[in-house]
Amino acid sequence: MKRLTLILVLGVSFSSVFSQGWKETHVKLSAMRPAFPFSKLLGVATTPFHPIVEVGAAYQWNKNEKNSWSQNVNIGFGYHRFLQSILPIYTTMEYKHCLKKKWQVGAFLGAGYLHSFPLNSQFKFVDGAYERTGRSGKAQVIIRMGLLVKYQRLSLAYENFLQAPFVRSYVPLMPYNLLTIGYHMPFQILSKKAKK
Repeated sequence: MKRLTLILVLGVSFSSVFSQGWKETHVKLSAMRPAFPFSKLLGVATTPFHPIVEVGAAYQWNKNEKNSWSQNVNIGFGYHRFLQSILPIYTTMEYKHCLKKKWQVGAFLGAGYLHSFPLNSQFKFVDGAYERTGRSGKAQVIIRMGLLVKYQRLSLAYENFLQAPFVRSYVPLMPYNLLTIGYHMPFQILSKKAKK
């Protein structure tokens, strides 16, 4: 719980520092499931539930509201039961097309840093015996890609999350499918509230 609070505080601080020129801030909740990309659309939201909570900000690169290009910067915390806790920090490039005034569809692709913390004891084989190693976790790379639908401030995305190297010797790439619900708030609203 302390980790989640720290991540949320850092995310809000990050978004307020960089509010100049940034379009919106967002909070996302995802359910993740280990599976090949685009293979288990409906199975993502079933039990066991492996959540990820993320906060971030979006910078729009062009002024065209009909076809917009934006860059998202995100930080989060995820929990995969019995396996690992994760701390992803990443960026995505996102394209959105406005269907009607309030509806948008889009796609995104991105990469970043992920720090994973094992939830069980880790051992290393040294001189004929196993020795316990620390729980400091390990640095990894993540790749994110997905499709999204957005209505006003709410979004729903189906994503693929690739984590590498997971276990170098036999699982070099760990794929996850994610179903993500997001809430987006324009920075103009945040700045108006701060002035009051």
